[in-house]
Amino acid sequence: AIWSSGIKVESSIYSAYQHLIRNAKHFIYIENQFFVTSTEDDPNYIVKNRIGKSIVERIIKAHQDGEKFRVIVIMPLLPGFEADLNSGDAGTIRMVMHWQYVSICRGGKSILDKIRQADIDPENYISFFALRGYDKIKNKEHNRSVPNGSIKNKQNETSDESRPSHNDDISTDSYSDEQTKTSLRGIRGEPGMPASMVDSDPKHTYVTEEIYIHSKLMIVDDKYVIIGSANINDRSQLGDRDSEIAILVEDKQTVPSRMNGQKYEASKFAYTLRSNLFKEFLGLIEPQAHATITKSSLPPIQPDVLKELLHDRDSSSTSILDEITTNSEHNHPTKEDLVVMDPLQYEEFVPNPTVVDKGHVAINYNVKTKLENIRGQLVTFPLHFLESENLMKSVMLGGFTPNEIFT
Repeated sequence: AIWSSGIKVESSIYSAYQHLIRNAKHFIYIENQFFVTSTEDDPNYIVKNRIGKSIVERIIKAHQDGEKFRVIVIMPLLPGFEADLNSGDAGTIRMVMHWQYVSICRGGKSILDKIRQADIDPENYISFFALRGYDKIKNKEHNRSVPNGSIKNKQNETSDESRPSHNDDISTDSYSDEQTKTSLRGIRGEPGMPASMVDSDPKHTYVTEEIYIHSKLMIVDDKYVIIGSANINDRSQLGDRDSEIAILVEDKQTVPSRMNGQKYEASKFAYTLRSNLFKEFLGLIEPQAHATITKSSLPPIQPDVLKELLHDRDSSSTSILDEITTNSEHNHPTKEDLVVMDPLQYEEFVPNPTVVDKGHVAINYNVKTKLENIRGQLVTFPLHFLESENLMKSVMLGGFTPNEIFT
């Protein structure tokens, strides 16, 4: 770019994203830290990259041609900037949220808006998810014999191990064979917790937090993978702002798989990467040999598998985690209770930090029972979060920091 020694603009990452999206045959799987894009060729619009436009056009084509086609996007629940959303320091996080929401589902020019304007139900073709985990902090008496900072991730242990939990701050209870086969719960879960280790008040022992997506990845048709440093926004994609690097992997070694109920030759690297990610996020068993075809390793195009493993599971986990970590006057809140549309609802939704520690559960009834129903880490991305709020109203536009910083 002109600012960088006057060298020619290089945007091959953007070209690769566009090419793979437009030519995808079956599905597109995206993980990214940010998701800021446009669906129109409006030169006056602040967002310039047209990845969103390519997604919309490919979905419309699939609908017109009667194809089974699916786009799956996983991104952070909130951008990674430290500030309470209602505080005066939240300008940056609110700004990024604004551009992401108008890219995804708001304002009339978003991806979901454009799909609906074509008389297509977007839920049949595209889904947005995030990741969230939970864990259990041992009681103070137990912690006295534990060195500070000694935390072990259950997912790094083999599924058939039974290890005592007296060497780490967080419980790592053994799983029964059936429990191991069906779930890696949250971050690690804790079925069979000895009574002596259970604090009398769950508010002090159970914690939950989003698992922050920092990857920049796209897998197409279990054949092609783009992986590197480039976010889905103008800063990374246009080639004249941030410096980025990425690779496009097309593996010539194949493994037998299935697609749309038919035999399918998938590229080994793309298939293995995608199936391993799905098994981690959905709380399924450890990866099997490539020749073993199970629902847990099939591409995300099978309609029945998609509903069972993605939508049903993430919806259940989302409801459970929201219920136990938020304020509610009901023992069993409805879906409407958990939709936060404006700042007032946000204040009612988030527990008082003087009463409930940040990240801890807000109820003390049936917490363990509820958490045992969670499988994996996948949760619904909150498309309606602060939908009634103008996220830009407290931001000084065109001030010291230009809009381009956030797009």
